[in-house]
Amino acid sequence: MSGKIFPVSMPKWGMTMEEGKVTDWLISEGEVVSEGDEIVEIETDKISNVVESQTSGILVRQLVAEGSTYKVGSLIGVIIDGDVEEDEINNFIRKFETEEKIKKESEEATNKTEKIQVGNLELNFLEVLCEKPEEETIVFVHGFGGDLNSWSYNQVELSTHFNTISLDLPGHGGSALELDSGNVWELSEILISLFEKKEINQAHLVGHSLGGAISLLMAYKKPEIFKTLTLICPVLPGCKTNTEFLEGFIFADSRKQMRSVVSELYANPKIVNRNFIDETLKSRRFDGAKQALSKIKDANFLSSGEVSFQLPPLEEIKAPIQVIQGSEDKIIKFPGDDLLSPNIKIHELNASGHMPQMEEHNQVNKIIEAFIHQARGSI
Repeated sequence: MSGKIFPVSMPKWGMTMEEGKVTDWLISEGEVVSEGDEIVEIETDKISNVVESQTSGILVRQLVAEGSTYKVGSLIGVIIDGDVEEDEINNFIRKFETEEKIKKESEEATNKTEKIQVGNLELNFLEVLCEKPEEETIVFVHGFGGDLNSWSYNQVELSTHFNTISLDLPGHGGSALELDSGNVWELSEILISLFEKKEINQAHLVGHSLGGAISLLMAYKKPEIFKTLTLICPVLPGCKTNTEFLEGFIFADSRKQMRSVVSELYANPKIVNRNFIDETLKSRRFDGAKQALSKIKDANFLSSGEVSFQLPPLEEIKAPIQVIQGSEDKIIKFPGDDLLSPNIKIHELNASGHMPQMEEHNQVNKIIEAFIHQARGSI
């Protein structure tokens, strides 16, 4: 065989995703593709997105029809680069399906959320270990109203090279709803206690929105643990937050109301489907959920949309910092790059709103990984 064969498989966008529907092949059989091209559109029970080609070549097989639903990891297409015989492609398909079955059986025994007691609070978290257990850990901290599923497109991908942990902040998801003040200082202390209890000695922080402020405080308080800091659309002093979104997210009671609210998060609102809306509404209906979110909102945001907390100067953070922003963010408004230190790298993603880790996940994952490798080389 002088050519190479590459699989196109059903992606796993989050630990709860079990299957996906092929809604539209964007590349025809026999068509040339380049690395990064969008080749197929997939719909999950919560969200729709596209699969990008990981290589250049020719899409020689579309193994599933549009409208078909397949398990995560299933082979749905084949790309070749160079001269490859039909028998070689068929053997590749049979081998892939056998190996994927073994891999799935192994994964089913792991990758489940766990609970941990931190003080008087129970926190829900998901830890995915790399095949090399000595690897460093990436910690994902979601923003206001989110949960660990905010990292559905990132944790699985980055766990191939790093140990990863995502969690539900107190007042969110499957974690305890009880809080004292609900401000970012309290939340950062709770998370630091979690990682001390798990004896994590080296980690890289990735914080989104309000989770960016929490991550910054963690890096400030524990510079010996947290080695890099990636802030995605962060809430920082000097920023202005869309307070109508905050209020709407807490108190929306119907599908129509919630769709209008969460659509503000994305540059392309079509990414949100009905099941996503239903799951979001369901999480608001737990006893104490709205009260917890209201407490966090009131503890961190003024009615003007400005934050009510102070953070240490960015120059006092020892860890290297980078910022990822969506050019079409409707939730957070930066007053300008003057807010940030000149030595902080800023990545602005043009086709993204407030959730670039979902809308532009491939690019975000590459930015995070490259930043960590760069920091390793300078330490």
